Amino acid sequence: MIAGGTLRRVARILRAVFAPVAVLFLLFAAYSARGILEETLRQAQLLPFLGAVLAWAISHLIAPALAWTVLEADGVRIGYARALRIHVSRLPARYLPGGIWHTVSRVADYTTLGATRVQLTRLVVLENSLPVAMAALLGGGGMLLLGLARPIAGAALGLGVLLLVALPFMLRHRLLSAGARFPVAAYLRAIAAMLGFWSVAAFAFCAYWSAFPQPDQAPALAAVASAYLLSWAAGFAMVFAPQGLGVFEGSIAVLLQGATPFVDVVVLAAGFRAAVLGADLLAYAVYLVLNRMRGSASPDSTTDQSDNR
Repeated sequence: MIAGGTLRRVARILRAVFAPVAVLFLLFAAYSARGILEETLRQAQLLPFLGAVLAWAISHLIAPALAWTVLEADGVRIGYARALRIHVSRLPARYLPGGIWHTVSRVADYTTLGATRVQLTRLVVLENSLPVAMAALLGGGGMLLLGLARPIAGAALGLGVLLLVALPFMLRHRLLSAGARFPVAAYLRAIAAMLGFWSVAAFAFCAYWSAFPQPDQAPALAAVASAYLLSWAAGFAMVFAPQGLGVFEGSIAVLLQGATPFVDVVVLAAGFRAAVLGADLLAYAVYLVLNRMRGSASPDSTTDQSDNR
């Protein structure tokens, strides 16, 4: 078993390595996507597209609430502000090959703050289960209410509810218990955080969708939002597809097939990645500016090391 001191030393090394490599991959991703971004902007209405970018950037204010809630419930006094800084400062790691490095880099940060292996295991389980459960529940429920794709929507709704109910029992396992049961109130706050995140994320996709001309019989935005959530859950569940690539686009095209041709929906959905990339760049740029201003305002103060990478 790895000792706590050794684990923290490894975490510090990982933090030092992740930052420059991840930023390089982020810049490479932006450079590689310049053609897609240019084509998307050429065809899209600018204001709705920028609204989608801004909404997704705002979602980064909500995303770290899950880690903050889980770690605080386990006694790790991290605070929302620090959780937010860690989340945004590690955004470039999303663009490292493999799709797991944003989580790995944040876990390294949390380790240096005193989080134990059991506490981090519980966090990783919740971060990989709760979002997909909520997306399946909201997406499936929305599609059912609209009377669309009922067999698929019903199955997704059922799986989402089942996972939400099962998670508290899974957390009682000795490998995830951290010596105490996870508080029900904290679990409900984590669900609320995911509800807020997916509401903003679905709005961002709808804003992006609205930026392009649609046929007269195009699906309503409520259907677009529900299909987006359901397709994201499908893409996440297919672990063989990095970040759901291909699965997400194919799923949403199936769910929204009708007035808009299948291929057009696939291309349109794929273009949303350009909006997400733009939002990640915006959030990371804001972080860098604020961090520089914070450092300039208090040159002699001691700051958290994760804020300076």
